[in-house]
Amino acid sequence: MRRAVMVGMLGAALTSGTATAQQSLCPGELTLAQCIARLEGRAVDARVTARSTGIGVNRAGSSISDFLPLLATMLSGPADNAAEVLAVDYTLRLDFDPAKPGAQPFRVRFIRHAPEPHAPLIAFLPDSVRVERAAAVRAGLDEFDDLELRVAWALESDKFGRSPEHHRTLLATIVSEVIHGVEGQAASSSAADISRHLNEIPDSDFAPGCNPDDAGDARTLKLSCLVPDARRRLIAVAVTAVKGEAALDQSVQAALGERGFFRLGDLINNQPQLSLETHGRLRDSLVGPDTWGASLRFEMGFANVNRLRSYCRRTGGTPAACLAAYLEIPGVVASLGRGDRLWLSVDYTGSSNYAALLLPESVSVALPRAHALTVSAGLGRYVGQTSEGLEAGRLDVQAGYVLQMDDAVRENRLVASFTYTQRLTDGASLVLGLEYANRPEYLGEVDSKLGANVGMRYALHRSGGDE
Repeated sequence: MRRAVMVGMLGAALTSGTATAQQSLCPGELTLAQCIARLEGRAVDARVTARSTGIGVNRAGSSISDFLPLLATMLSGPADNAAEVLAVDYTLRLDFDPAKPGAQPFRVRFIRHAPEPHAPLIAFLPDSVRVERAAAVRAGLDEFDDLELRVAWALESDKFGRSPEHHRTLLATIVSEVIHGVEGQAASSSAADISRHLNEIPDSDFAPGCNPDDAGDARTLKLSCLVPDARRRLIAVAVTAVKGEAALDQSVQAALGERGFFRLGDLINNQPQLSLETHGRLRDSLVGPDTWGASLRFEMGFANVNRLRSYCRRTGGTPAACLAAYLEIPGVVASLGRGDRLWLSVDYTGSSNYAALLLPESVSVALPRAHALTVSAGLGRYVGQTSEGLEAGRLDVQAGYVLQMDDAVRENRLVASFTYTQRLTDGASLVLGLEYANRPEYLGEVDSKLGANVGMRYALHRSGGDE
């Protein structure tokens, strides 16, 4: 339907119904080449006007744009909390192997947290002075008493990462194959019609003072050099040629869609991802112990470019034909529809020996050096669709085991969570969650091993820009 509307608007924009309208588009002072360029510009304007700006219409575009904030979240780690007063990010790309295209992205983040007194230290103060002394300790802290540095890296290659740059050859090959198949004789017919008409213009169609030899070159032939009837006939030929090119463009777009080209964005989005983030936090003794750690994360969707390439090697055929066949496999269709995503992560955290003394109350806290290793995995998928064809809800399940090392206080534990996110509007979702831990003290204010939570998630958009 959208293509039909666009073609209709294009035809109306070019023909406008009368010769007078066509003459206004191409006044006599223009050359034929300038007239054609103006007609093509009007056709582009019509296509832009007819283009929908709804979210999720173009699967390729939406997948890539959706991926960008996901990558930023993956690289930056936990979301900023309200205590952060300054966060400076610097992104750089380093090219380790000049023989292979594509540099590796690194992100360096410096965070200056608003320093807060260490909670266990304040908890030992007498009730009668706790609030007053906490405020006094907070006032005495320096603004640089709680600093953090994070360095993140994500692998990008033809087998890892979501950058389309590494799949440029595949994209170009498929587009070229589709265009070659659609164009055929039609591609050159428009230009041939104009060339043939120019060569057939008789000398009697030229106005006095104009050279008939200029008829062979559209760049030099001014429309004012033709008598009115001849000028109208030539403009009509140009209009028909431009409409033919526009219809050809629509045919190419339709052919690309039929072969699944616009699902390539989903396949790239599902490519395996491998990222590593390291972090360190330096704090004053009254704020808490120094901490450090690293996180290695792998994630992927089940239908991706790697599996497409493997399928094409097994079955043969041209890239476009192979893509169309791959996207007809029932398992691939189902996986793309669900948005399946599997992830694995290994996280290490450590903290220094900690000792703090608060005077004049002589309150002290001492904690030994501690290390923890967490191995976790998760699986997510979409469930259901809205009437507009958008994903209505998402289900995510994850589980992990925390191994405490050199920690006499905390014990090893198994944790798991179940989260369901229901889309309410384009900018708001309802989040329902269940959490399990084999030791309930790690769930917060609960008396059992299972906890539940309900929340809302909002997406804030900047006003004044395109969505």
